[in-house]
Amino acid sequence: TNGKGNKEYVRAEAGGAKAAVGVGVTNRQMNDYHAPHEKMQDSGYKMKSGSLDVTFSPLPGHTLLLTAQANRNNDLDRPEQFSDSAATKIETTKYDRTKIGLDYTWANVTRTLKKLSLRSYYQKDESEFTFNGDIHPIPGLKIKTASKGDSELKTFGLQGQTEFGFDRWYSVVGFDYYYNSSGPNETCTRTQTNIFGIRRPEEFSKSIAEDGKADSLGIFWQNEFSLTDRLTVTPGLRYDWYRSRITSHEEKPLAYNRSSSDNALTWSLSLAYALTDSLRPYVNVCRGFRAPSLRDLYYQGVVHGGLMSRGN
Repeated sequence: TNGKGNKEYVRAEAGGAKAAVGVGVTNRQMNDYHAPHEKMQDSGYKMKSGSLDVTFSPLPGHTLLLTAQANRNNDLDRPEQFSDSAATKIETTKYDRTKIGLDYTWANVTRTLKKLSLRSYYQKDESEFTFNGDIHPIPGLKIKTASKGDSELKTFGLQGQTEFGFDRWYSVVGFDYYYNSSGPNETCTRTQTNIFGIRRPEEFSKSIAEDGKADSLGIFWQNEFSLTDRLTVTPGLRYDWYRSRITSHEEKPLAYNRSSSDNALTWSLSLAYALTDSLRPYVNVCRGFRAPSLRDLYYQGVVHGGLMSRGN
């Protein structure tokens, strides 16, 4: 029934007093799932992944962690979508993700300074898709279209935080930065139009999306302190700044440059009260912010359900 498939996972670990290493490999294949009355064609997928992590502690309290991940997916099909005016099919023929990270932690720096940590990572996403549509919006008009495209997104991130602790309170101060680079993303389309039985010549087009770049910086503070032996208060503040830039690609001279920026100040406040040693009700009020991605702002193309998306 649903969820039928297979998964194989192998991991090896070795370590000593100051160093450790782990290697893992996964293979997974899921079959098509079943609806109440039929099997949904092209709803399965195949995935292979591997991971490596190396931990090194040269001195007491100091830890370095190197991680590497690789994920390879294919046959990420979606069932064909039908409506009164169209039949569409989207298939992600490939989705690959590679990520490398390096973390450093210094614990118990002083009696008050509990921890210093710094994390960095680089990630690359690559995908390919196909789109096939049989569209008949009005009687007498039939349009068959087929597209094939690819996209690439690179991300660099850097995060750091400091943790302080005293008798009745514990404070965390830190930052979170990332940089995105997208493109060029290319789409090739073939269209065949039939009007009242008269077939027009096929039309071919090629579009190359603009190159995109975006970066974001967040600075945060959170402090937990005990007003009494039972009542704990945790306030927090965060400031986010975001900027995106889209520049026309050299093979698409008609495109124009675009840019946008945004910022936000958000907060949180939590109260917790220990009625007993095992019962601790709490209430939390907060305000959040998510910076828009390049896809949110500028992506134009097919999405799930055979629909078209246009960035805002």
